[in-house]
Amino acid sequence: LRGWSSLQTSFALIVIGVDAVLSPLLTPKLVARFGNARVIFGGLLLASLAYALFLPLGADWTYLAMLPSLVMLGVAFSLAYGPLTITATDGIAEEEQGVAGGLLYTSFQFGAAIGLSSV
Repeated sequence: LRGWSSLQTSFALIVIGVDAVLSPLLTPKLVARFGNARVIFGGLLLASLAYALFLPLGADWTYLAMLPSLVMLGVAFSLAYGPLTITATDGIAEEEQGVAGGLLYTSFQFGAAIGLSSV
């Protein structure tokens, strides 16, 4: 991509990993205050906004033009994925939690594949 090495690309995209830091710190506090549904909605809304910021970028994009979107995506994922998992596995018997979680993340992957192929 743009003549970057694999290492350069990975360093450029590391900002999306902010969700690995924020998820255990921020998301539980937000869920306790606002509930799962509102936090999920906020995360998905933020992700939509982040993707919308990619729209005006053309073939001559710069990393600094993409950086706000990448950071927002990391935060959005941290807001959405934890509460989605809690909601999807709520009320499921303890011995079936793994199956429920596996189905949830399989559906994420399947949905992404369908969405990508339809574009």
